[in-house]
Amino acid sequence: MYVVETGGVAVGLDTLSLFDGGRTIMFQALRVDARYRGCGVARQLSRAIMAQVPRTAARLRVTTRTTNAASIALHEKQGFSVRLRRGLVGFFLPPLGSAAASAGEEKARPHRPSRVRAQRLFELLCADGAAAGSSDAPLAPRLFPQNICILNWEAFTMDRSNGLANLLGMERRGWCFWAVRTATGAVASISFGTSLSRVSDDYHTCSIYSAGDADSFAAHAWAHLAEAQTSGDQYLLLKMDEELESTPELAHVVEQLRASCSAKVHSWPGTLVLLEKPLSVPAPLT
Repeated sequence: MYVVETGGVAVGLDTLSLFDGGRTIMFQALRVDARYRGCGVARQLSRAIMAQVPRTAARLRVTTRTTNAASIALHEKQGFSVRLRRGLVGFFLPPLGSAAASAGEEKARPHRPSRVRAQRLFELLCADGAAAGSSDAPLAPRLFPQNICILNWEAFTMDRSNGLANLLGMERRGWCFWAVRTATGAVASISFGTSLSRVSDDYHTCSIYSAGDADSFAAHAWAHLAEAQTSGDQYLLLKMDEELESTPELAHVVEQLRASCSAKVHSWPGTLVLLEKPLSVPAPLT
């Protein structure tokens, strides 16, 4: 964690995390006291962090919302550009044990998501990938068209070289994985979810990758709603493929989920946006 202080009082902070074997650096939790915004605090933090970036890093990444124009402008000035977006929708859930907390009976669906472990999910994604002999071959490019997976607000690369280590790392941190498979065993859609705590409440967050298919999204959303209720979480946050956002199909699914447990829908302002800055990586020693 990096902190800027004024008179012994913290006025800004930021953190960074390493993914993809140290080749991806994620900037996270940039916060500046409202009284000091526009005073260069964020630039000081960025300079301090950049000085510590390892020489092996290939890229810098940061996530925010499209409504955070100041953050986007700051990072674009530093050479970042928008890489991808993910839609957001949330639900405030009734207290566990209340009459409204029991979700309605899920309608019959041709495929239901089942839990899988990280190792097995990696094997399934490899089978759905391309160029099996290449370490940087993408995993399931149909689901991850830009070779990137976002869990919560963290982004990592989904290729054969880094995918398993990233998935195992998330599993150790409490993330669970769900998959819907076709009759031939191929992966039709996947989702990632976990319960987290913050100051105001406990919440369940998940990322659903359904290749833009609303029915697959709905199947995973129902599974995560049940998981959130079982865990007693007060809030459910769903992240989805950008092409689903603002579609009538998504609106229908959201209404079904809301009505099933008398939840209050929280329409997030803006969408999640990932910005990335490529770095020049020194050639390996021979």
